[in-house]
Amino acid sequence: MVSREKSFHPWFSPTDPFEVRLVGGLNDAEGRVEVLYDGSWGTICDSWWDLRDARVVCRMLGFDGALNAPRSARFGQGSGRILLKYVTCDGTEDNLAECTHSGIGRYSCSHTRDAGAICYSGLHPKPFEVRLVGGSNNAEGTVEIMHDGSWETICDVGWDLRDARVICRMLGFDGALDAPGSARFGQGSDPFQVRLVNGSNDAEGRVEILYDGFWGTICDDWWDIKDARVVCRMMGFNDAIAASISARFGQGPGHSLLTSLGFQLVNGAHGYEGRVEILHEGSWGTVCDDFWDLDDAKVVCRQLGFDGAVAALPRARFGQGSGDIFLDGVQCNGTKTSLRYCQHKGIGVHHCTHEGDASVICKRGGLRTYSDMITSDEIPPTYTTKLVPNGHETTTVPSRQQGHKVITTTYPLNTNIRLVNGSNNAEGRVEIFYGGSWMTVCDKNWDLLAARVVCRMLGFDGALDATRSASFGQGSGGILYVKCFGTEDSLADCYRVSVVSSCKHKLDAGAVCYSGVGGASDAEGRVEVLYDGSWGTICDSWWDLTDARVVCRMLGFDGALDAPGSARFGQGSGRSLLGYVNCDGNEDNVADCAHAGIGRYSCSHTRDAGAICYSGLHPNPFKVHLVGGSNEAEGRVEVLQDGSWGTVCGVGWDLRDARVVCRMLGLDGALDAPRSANFGQGSGRILLQYVNCDGTEDNLADCAHAGVEPHPTPFQVRLVNGLKDAEGRVEVLYDGSWGTICDSWWDLRDARVVCRMMGFDGALDAPGSARFGQGSGRILLKYVNCDGTEDNLADCTHSGIGRYSCSHTRDAGAICYSGLHPKPFEVRLVGGSNEAEGRVEVMYEGSWGTICDDSWDLRDARVVCIMLGFDGALNAPRSARFGQGSGHTILDVLGCDGTEVNLAECALAWVESYSCGHTRDAGAVCHSGDPFQVRLVNGSNDAEGRVEVLYEGSWGTICDDSWDLKDARVVCRMMGFNDATAAPTSAKFGQGPGHSLLTSLGCGGNEDSLADCFHAGFDLSMEPMDMKEELRYYMKGLGDCMRRFMGPERR
Repeated sequence: MVSREKSFHPWFSPTDPFEVRLVGGLNDAEGRVEVLYDGSWGTICDSWWDLRDARVVCRMLGFDGALNAPRSARFGQGSGRILLKYVTCDGTEDNLAECTHSGIGRYSCSHTRDAGAICYSGLHPKPFEVRLVGGSNNAEGTVEIMHDGSWETICDVGWDLRDARVICRMLGFDGALDAPGSARFGQGSDPFQVRLVNGSNDAEGRVEILYDGFWGTICDDWWDIKDARVVCRMMGFNDAIAASISARFGQGPGHSLLTSLGFQLVNGAHGYEGRVEILHEGSWGTVCDDFWDLDDAKVVCRQLGFDGAVAALPRARFGQGSGDIFLDGVQCNGTKTSLRYCQHKGIGVHHCTHEGDASVICKRGGLRTYSDMITSDEIPPTYTTKLVPNGHETTTVPSRQQGHKVITTTYPLNTNIRLVNGSNNAEGRVEIFYGGSWMTVCDKNWDLLAARVVCRMLGFDGALDATRSASFGQGSGGILYVKCFGTEDSLADCYRVSVVSSCKHKLDAGAVCYSGVGGASDAEGRVEVLYDGSWGTICDSWWDLTDARVVCRMLGFDGALDAPGSARFGQGSGRSLLGYVNCDGNEDNVADCAHAGIGRYSCSHTRDAGAICYSGLHPNPFKVHLVGGSNEAEGRVEVLQDGSWGTVCGVGWDLRDARVVCRMLGLDGALDAPRSANFGQGSGRILLQYVNCDGTEDNLADCAHAGVEPHPTPFQVRLVNGLKDAEGRVEVLYDGSWGTICDSWWDLRDARVVCRMMGFDGALDAPGSARFGQGSGRILLKYVNCDGTEDNLADCTHSGIGRYSCSHTRDAGAICYSGLHPKPFEVRLVGGSNEAEGRVEVMYEGSWGTICDDSWDLRDARVVCIMLGFDGALNAPRSARFGQGSGHTILDVLGCDGTEVNLAECALAWVESYSCGHTRDAGAVCHSGDPFQVRLVNGSNDAEGRVEVLYEGSWGTICDDSWDLKDARVVCRMMGFNDATAAPTSAKFGQGPGHSLLTSLGCGGNEDSLADCFHAGFDLSMEPMDMKEELRYYMKGLGDCMRRFMGPERR
């Protein structure tokens, strides 16, 4: 369960307290929740509405708590405006106005979804009775709750120490030590009891189910032998011999409690494999692959009468389904009798497309192999080769592809894997002995998870790095594609291992493995915890200043200066005892903080957490001032550090943080916490990010934050060992000596900064793997992460000077150019209704190919349009809007900033992508001249009003998501005014009649037209954005703010 203190939301509360009432209930303690705003009562949409929100409403009305938070207009539909949506309270607030929400009237919702509340006074009228079962003593065990006369269990999804603490106090204990999941103390019983009625013996009869105290029957639609087998096994029989229908054993007296038990596997070559489909209310639908694993597949296969499952396949391996997606987030423990009893989001609730349809391969008879079906473009023309967990024999089984056969090769992988060409035995190019020869691994989607599996197979404890781009030299022979979850014991257990023919050895993957209290004073060091007589460490997942503060106070200090991770004070030994520690900062002991449980999650000692404490007053308090407001009580927050003023990033910034700033300035409190540069953009450094105050601190320095960005000292660079002065190994001058850069994450954007530092116009390539020879001395930088616009490498994010190990076989290089790009791309638009729109195609090595829509946006489309002689781009369509192309997908993840004159100047993350299908071809809609006319409607004068945009003869509005003063300034200048004084939202000037033509507008404030601003696309058919899209564009806008604080694990 993630603490809401550490879950930042994109919206924050208004300034004035709300007045609420309950309407439509049978008594004054229940009803539809209505809120008074601007003199009128309105309702609340039930999106995210839960008991915590209802609790705040009930306390506002004088009750002691909430029994329920009904949704779907349980107390009738209201009228008037729906004022609030996405309300998110902690449950401790005094007023709804203190809770997070999306703003007044900002999102559409129907009155069929009006939220309600049922309150109570005094003690809770329906308290739970709990017990612990199956433990070795009375202080531990499976938690069971008495409900309607029977004991039932609690699902462990989101279960943590805070929940366990409540249970323990209910039972008379002082607190909780651990909150085990995964049925540590044994499994509870099935929610259904079954019996057979009216048969001639106890092995036959009408099937009846006990549910909620009542016996009922099962409807026979789709009832078959597979369903009957499940019932028989529940009753202790070995199997079923018949599945009778049409009330053969008489009609039951009660209700049909279950209907439509239909499950089917679709599109497999055999009956034991295929896409999972479920029959619900007469229609077949699919299951999303979020969290889909072998435990879920086992449940499906057993429902279908098989012995179990050998594979749980994601990403529509047996083709995409159609119709509804019925289940998402399925989480079974593998022993359930039906997916219905597994944890999931609810029927029809999903955030998935059919590209994520789940599939299974079931276990039948002697079949025990993992048959990972490969698409035809990834296999040689005659054979598909597979990896299987155990054994040595070779078998041939029919493939679902006509004319092919599958050769299933099995071997003990731990003796057939090696690291080659590293500087020691713990690093190197990954090679697997397969089909009689050594093969390399393609680095497409190669990551630390797969590298961990390799390292553990070789006897190491874990992986430090998953290298790419043949950093340990190019191999020879065949190439494998590998994708793992990271928890597997062997590559043979990974869910995707297959031969690929379209990968090159320049993309060979590698791994760096590892095996296995450091402070300068007693006020700093690695944090260690005594448990069961032994000292252990804390993993740095979620570790921050609030957690370190608790540790420091436990040791007698007054506070914490820093909460370093990544084993800053050396790696510990023994167990990593705690992970995901989540303190408020006010606890007396770390045991009072939420955490994941004692030793529940594996964590490497390379991630041991530390603390730096202080005594007395904070030795480095911040000074703040407000800039850009209309008076001294408002403005952009700036912080003084090292003699210079810098800003605070708005990620997670809320009213509690603003309260601390206001009190530092001598004011009594804060009315609002504006974000998105509401008072104009600052200059200089962004000093603080992820500020997380509880509102009671005296100084921002006492709040949790991601640390203060140090002032960068400019680097000097040079290129060494190239054939000319425009190319070579990149070397950096530091502390009087030249050192190299490791090629982890090194790309064209980083090389571009180096080239410009040396007076060139741009970069042609960013070679790694010591293309220009190995350097000597220190490897100074790793994980360099530039935007490409910086003036100096020191302005780019990196892991710190000399902080991570790397080999000189991975020294980074750069190839620069002067003047225009010497190898520009040629582009064209295909499939549009006119020459200004279409699918984008790129000429590469004599053939036209497409662009994958990964991260494709208006900035990328703008470069294409400029290349074709247009003035800009109106839209950047995705998902093959202009039809699917043919040939190769040439480019993927372009990363243009919109100012380039050719796609070749963009930070190309991938050339010749083979993992992106033509269903994801990118498009562009271009324009010449200014495509927009704007007007202001419904204001009291011609200088104010609702903004409307004219496009193709129709006027439409602009959605206010991300709307701010910078956007308003551009509109005002388009209309001949000098500037804008305000950017009202929430339809202050009335709702427009047409569509919202523009959403997620992101102007810098200096553009001449809205057409020059970033936005989410321009389309007459555009409806208001749903929550998923809103969050996606919100997060996209955070990139500039976040990039400078991202460490190696956050990229």
